[in-house]
Amino acid sequence: VCHPSGVSFSPDNSTMYISDSSLKTLSLYSYDIGIGRSGELIKSISMGSLLTADSDTATPAGLATDENGHIWMGVAGGQSGKVIEVNPESEEVISEIEMPEADIVDIAFGGDSLDLLYVLTKTSLYQISEIGIVGVKVPDFELVIYD
Repeated sequence: VCHPSGVSFSPDNSTMYISDSSLKTLSLYSYDIGIGRSGELIKSISMGSLLTADSDTATPAGLATDENGHIWMGVAGGQSGKVIEVNPESEEVISEIEMPEADIVDIAFGGDSLDLLYVLTKTSLYQISEIGIVGVKVPDFELVIYD
């Protein structure tokens, strides 16, 4: 990982997802929540394989996971930004939400039921409702410093 731009976890916390803005990839690593450590690289998915348009300028920016185990990734750059829903198993884009700004910084599920999607850009915060998806709560972590 060169420049991580997002981190998220599978619903069962056994896989850690990391987006990289320099490599323009989405990487999946095994993860042990009991000790808080990532393990082996499972696979790496290039932005070019996910996107046909703007794949050369598209940069991943933020990650969130939904209850179906799909990854929601902000995509900055190009003519406009977007949020894509990716099935990590099939490596297919399930849906896209076009955004009015190209400079997406991060995304997150929120609200009492985690049924709202928030998209942060350099100048705005967008709330997207009624998407029919519920996000996964990010697990609480204990900071462990290894020497």
